[in-house]
Amino acid sequence: MTSRLTIWGFVLAAGLFVAACGSPSADPADPDVGAIIIDARAGQTFELGPGEIARIDALGILVGFRGVASDSRCPKDVTCVWAGDAAVRIRATVGRAEWTPFDLHTNLDPRSASIGGHTITIVGLTPEPVSGSTIGSERYRVTLRVE
Repeated sequence: MTSRLTIWGFVLAAGLFVAACGSPSADPADPDVGAIIIDARAGQTFELGPGEIARIDALGILVGFRGVASDSRCPKDVTCVWAGDAAVRIRATVGRAEWTPFDLHTNLDPRSASIGGHTITIVGLTPEPVSGSTIGSERYRVTLRVE
């Protein structure tokens, strides 16, 4: 009896191991497991936090905010000669195509990117920097528009 339980325990453990090690969905358009997905409308602005994905159903597009690559924007409590720039990491997919990664900039080109005949444009990035403090990567929010 004990050997049967041991064998069944081994089979069950092996099955769980294989299931846990399995690859994620083969569909490249499937959003990340556990990602927050918001519904957005074509031509209107929407806001994303790091790791969040917007679904624009009318266009068949998914847009994800991967984070901020660099942020040299002028702090709001300082007078600067130049406004500075932030590079925002975005990725997008149309239909069932592979995700396409790209960077958009707040004050330099490119501020928009084309994918599947549609344009993704950065409208803003918050919070604004303040002198003497650092913005934690999880605090960033990007505002985008897809047309």
